Amino acid sequence: DKEYDGKGYATYQDVKNGLMIGFYNSMVGERIGEIIQRGQAPYVKASVGFFGMVKGYYAYSVSATAKPNQEREALIGALEEHERIFQHGFTEDELNRAKANMLTSLESMVKDKDKTSNDTYAEEMQSHFLGNEAIINIEDYAEAVKEILPTITAEEVSEQAKRWWKTDNRTIVISGPSEGVTHLTEQEARDILAEMEGKEVSAYEDNSVKGNLIEKEPTAGTITKVKELPQFQAEEWTLSNGAKVIYRKADYEKDEVALAAYSPGGSSLYTDVNFLPAASNAGQFASNYGLGTYDEIALGKLLTGKKAGCEVSISGLYENVNGSSTPKDFETMMQLMYLRFMEPRFDTLAHKVIIERNHIYAKQIAGQPQTIMRDSLSLISANYSPRVQLFNDAYVDRLTLDRIEKAYRDRICDASDFTFFIVGNVDKDTARVMAQKYIGSLPSLYRNEKWVDRQVRAPKGKVEKNIEIPLEVPKSTVIVLFNREMKYTLKEAYTINILGNILTNRYTKTIREEQGGTYGVGVSGSASREPYNNYNMYMTFECDPEKANELKPLLYKEVDNIIREGVTEEELSKVVKNTLKEAEQSKQHNAYWLTTLVTYYKTGVNLNDPKNMETLVASIQPKDVQKFAKKFFKDADVIDLIFSPQQK
Repeated sequence: DKEYDGKGYATYQDVKNGLMIGFYNSMVGERIGEIIQRGQAPYVKASVGFFGMVKGYYAYSVSATAKPNQEREALIGALEEHERIFQHGFTEDELNRAKANMLTSLESMVKDKDKTSNDTYAEEMQSHFLGNEAIINIEDYAEAVKEILPTITAEEVSEQAKRWWKTDNRTIVISGPSEGVTHLTEQEARDILAEMEGKEVSAYEDNSVKGNLIEKEPTAGTITKVKELPQFQAEEWTLSNGAKVIYRKADYEKDEVALAAYSPGGSSLYTDVNFLPAASNAGQFASNYGLGTYDEIALGKLLTGKKAGCEVSISGLYENVNGSSTPKDFETMMQLMYLRFMEPRFDTLAHKVIIERNHIYAKQIAGQPQTIMRDSLSLISANYSPRVQLFNDAYVDRLTLDRIEKAYRDRICDASDFTFFIVGNVDKDTARVMAQKYIGSLPSLYRNEKWVDRQVRAPKGKVEKNIEIPLEVPKSTVIVLFNREMKYTLKEAYTINILGNILTNRYTKTIREEQGGTYGVGVSGSASREPYNNYNMYMTFECDPEKANELKPLLYKEVDNIIREGVTEEELSKVVKNTLKEAEQSKQHNAYWLTTLVTYYKTGVNLNDPKNMETLVASIQPKDVQKFAKKFFKDADVIDLIFSPQQK
């Protein structure tokens, strides 16, 4: 083989082998995805391919997560896809799509190579020294890939299965619930393998998709007003349909453009609690239906080689748009956004598949320890408000297609009530043209809505509970949550976050190191403006059940210490320096400017102004932290929970 860099541990063949494995896995994954999306699968998910097993070892595996009591059908279905490749291979069209998508991702990595994180470099070094994997410069790797790709054929990728599939080195694993399900026996599994070995199956039919995302060109709107935003090096454009667009050029990531939008209202506008699940999931469900005349499978094929996406969602207080693309696919992203408003698709078959999948998942997690803990905390912290609904079979039953469509069409329809943001490596003239064409052409109702505070609040006083849950490995989980409604100020919002970090450091010393009672205590302090001004401090740790009642008081003891004695200059300085360092590093990314602009338009606060961030955080003194702790903890409502093993 031709040496890649002269060092002998990375050859062109190594790179080619890696590419072929990746193509094999991704192409069979696409096939299985299509079967699932069309509602033809006896499994919830499945995989066929060559994957890492344990460190230093790889294995060819055929696996399926069966629908209840369909283990035989699921295993047959997964083996059938293996046999389809074994007998007929992949098509050149499939491989061409995989190559195009891979190249698009690789090009983005090369353009944004200067934004590679330290963690990524550390992982590469670790793989090199512990696994003898090559460290290859991304540009050199990209050049090698471009040279190798034309030499890879669908036949060559398909032939790998014959190398990997062996009859003398197999392990069969069957796992699942111990109650209420009949599992395959070893002999039944062996018989299925023998039955499927070489069984004739039909070739895969690859239905290629051609066409345009938008068949009829939109009638562009116009920009009626331009407002300079010098504090952000940005501009605000008011369009003829009432929509606002804020544009900022940001090229910290060279191959990235972001689109975001919000409109006040969200699910808070609905009083029927049975309608809330549909409102909360409408955007997510719609993204699985496809767009316009294309179902999800066809849409994916149509977007081959493009790095562009756009989704909508409905949160408690807002309806939202979030999209991203490369600069060259910017118009594709804008078209997807346009279609989300103008031609959402509501597919009966796709909906049925999603609902079936959700019912299976609801049954799988029912009674699981994590489910019980999550549900208990959700209900207790909202004082059992009927607006808080647990994910279960009854919840899924409320997700009817007509409710999903009604919520979607009601919320994602009025451009005049949306504020859009375009931030990234796209020039102003292009952004202006695309904004007028795809945002300015959207319909407007001029509703000017506001979200509604539905008065969902934590219980008053102190709620203390010990909740027993079924656990295989005995351990207790302690959760203490402090809540207090009080006027929001930026300084105190920073202060509670800093206080949370100080407490984390203190608990590391007292509970983890001195007591040896837990691997660590998670603490987070935060403040929110909407729908009401609120501060909270969340604390949690896991421990030996015998130690839970002994260790939990230490959480309160440290809080009392800070109220009584305050914090030291040294521990405050350590946290403040880290906070300011992270803030400074974040400015070197496009996402910072998008978040800053959205925050400014929602709250009127410019976080890029040092007086609202750096100067303010640096001004916080030990006495400020102590004063805040006294104020916050004195009248805070408390939720104090221990989740402990169920007594046999």
